[in-house]
Amino acid sequence: MNGDERGPWYLLTGLVIGIALGLFYAWVVQPVQYVDTAPDTLQSNFKDHYRALIASAYLGNEDLLRARARLELLHDEDVFRALTEQAQRTLAENGSDDQARALGLLAIALGQAPPGPAIAVTQPRTISTSVSTRTPGGLTPTREVRSESSPTPTRAVTDTETPAMPPAKSSSSPAPSAEASATQSASPTAPQTAPPTLTPGGPFVLLSQEKICDPPLQTPLFQIEALDRFNQPIPGVLVIITWPGGEERFLTGLKPEKGAGYADFVPATGVLYSLRLGENGQPVNDLAAPMCPRSSGAPTWGAWLLKFVRP
Repeated sequence: MNGDERGPWYLLTGLVIGIALGLFYAWVVQPVQYVDTAPDTLQSNFKDHYRALIASAYLGNEDLLRARARLELLHDEDVFRALTEQAQRTLAENGSDDQARALGLLAIALGQAPPGPAIAVTQPRTISTSVSTRTPGGLTPTREVRSESSPTPTRAVTDTETPAMPPAKSSSSPAPSAEASATQSASPTAPQTAPPTLTPGGPFVLLSQEKICDPPLQTPLFQIEALDRFNQPIPGVLVIITWPGGEERFLTGLKPEKGAGYADFVPATGVLYSLRLGENGQPVNDLAAPMCPRSSGAPTWGAWLLKFVRP
C-alpha cells in the first residue's frame, strides 16, 4: 500500500499525538512557574490572604499610609467594600474572629481617613540665624545672619501624621521667657485622627433598649451601638445573633455614615433572637421584630435600639 492509499488519517493521528505530548510536557514535566507576580493578578483566594496580611500588619504598626499603598496594588474598585465584604465572609464561613476584626478595623480607618498626602513645592525662604558670643560681662548684642534656601519638595501633613518637631536648642542658649512659653503652648497644632482600636475592659453589658417607631420602617430592624465607659463608640466589636437553627456574626463600624460603633440586622417575623456583643457579652434574649401601632391603618415596623457598654 503506497502513501496515496493511506488517506489523511495518519496526519490527524500525528497531530493528536503531538498535542498530547506537548500538553503533558507543559503541564507535568515542566509547568509554568510564576515568580514576583503583581498582586492584582492573583486568584481571589490569594487576594483575600493578601488583604488579611495587610490588616494584621496595620494592627501592629498602625501605619495607615503604608496599608493604603499596599491595598492599591490589588486595583480593587472599592477598597472599603472589598475589606468589609471579606470581613463578613470570614465570619460567615466560621473563620478567624481576630482576622475579621482586623479587616473591619482597617476598613473603618480607611473610611475615616482623609485623602492621601499631596506633594507641594515651597518658595525660596529666608532663614534668620541669631549669632551671639559670650564675654565675661555677659552676652554681646546678637547679629542676624540671613541666607536663602533652595525650594525643596515638601509633603503635606495629613490628619494621621504629626509635624516634625524642631531640633532641641543648645544648653548655652538663653531660656525662653514665660510669656514666650505660654504663647508657644497655646499655638494651634495639626488635628490628629487616632486609629480605631479596641478598648480593653470587661464583657459588654446592655445599657438601654428602646423601641424606635418614628419614622416607620419598611422592614423591622435591630440597631446595635457599642460604647465604652466614656460613652464613645467602639468599632470592630463582634456582634453575635443566634436563633433556633441559625447564627450570624458581624462587626460594628462597617457603616461609618451611621457611627463608628453602629451595626444593624434585619430580623425575620415570628422568630425569637438572642443577641450579644463578643463571645462573653451579656445576652439579650427573646428579641422579636418590633411592631409599632398607628392611629389609623395597619401597624408598621419599628426598630429595637440596643446600646451596649463595656465597663
